[in-house]
Amino acid sequence: MTSTVQNTPSFLTIGHAARDITPDGWRWGGTVTYAALLARTWGVRTAVVTSLAQKDVPGYQALLGDDVLLHAIPSPATTTMENIYTDEGRQQLLHAKAARIEPHHVPAAWRDAPVVLVGPILHDVSTKFSGFFPEKSLVGMTIQGRLRSHRGGRVYKQLWHRAEHEFPAYDALFFSIEDVRNSMLLAEAYAELAPIAVMTRGSDGASRFHDGKFYELDALPAQPVDLTGAGDIFAAAFMLCYAEFGDQVVAHYYANAAAACSIEHVGASGIPTFQQAKARLRLALE
Repeated sequence: MTSTVQNTPSFLTIGHAARDITPDGWRWGGTVTYAALLARTWGVRTAVVTSLAQKDVPGYQALLGDDVLLHAIPSPATTTMENIYTDEGRQQLLHAKAARIEPHHVPAAWRDAPVVLVGPILHDVSTKFSGFFPEKSLVGMTIQGRLRSHRGGRVYKQLWHRAEHEFPAYDALFFSIEDVRNSMLLAEAYAELAPIAVMTRGSDGASRFHDGKFYELDALPAQPVDLTGAGDIFAAAFMLCYAEFGDQVVAHYYANAAAACSIEHVGASGIPTFQQAKARLRLALE
């Protein structure tokens, strides 16, 4: 399904939307889902390029809302994942994987989007997006999907051997401390490849890497209910605020606030408005 609207969106996000299996049934996930919902809620003209089984397109469009432009690449299946929590930590399973997303799948009118967030889940987005967008666009990537692979349905972490070739083309990189296996050396190695990099640390806040140095910012007070999607919301909020205000520190504070609001609700039900994030930030700074 391809949107027929030819206007250039203000925010474009690219990657697989996923059916996340939970004990209570499945729900939509993936970086593109949370990023698009945040941008739409903030009143930003938003577009999504993803890959879905045809039967899932209407339901996904309904979740996003009619005002979000959607280009869904036809696929035999929709990416489907399951998290299993054990005493040894989280095990992640891949049940199905949708078709790969290539640069030619992006509608021509969307290629000049001023803010772009590429959000691979599991090598579902081509490396050819590196340097694809105009230099004037602010382009970020959540690199989690580059730092894991799968075998026999089991998802596991890996080093990304093409990092030095791909990551320098992006303006900002986002990842969690779990993505780099709690290794600050690995975190710094990836962070040095882009002008801005942010490593989220859950309840410990987030570390922003710029000019060869990490800048720490504590998480805002929150009553966690569901941590799913918090990192994606953080990344989208950071990108939108950095594009708007041109200040990394301001973007970092707002991203922290948006993430804090989001984890107090289940899944995508708690996407905060900009005013809610602003109020949470003001309260924390008083």
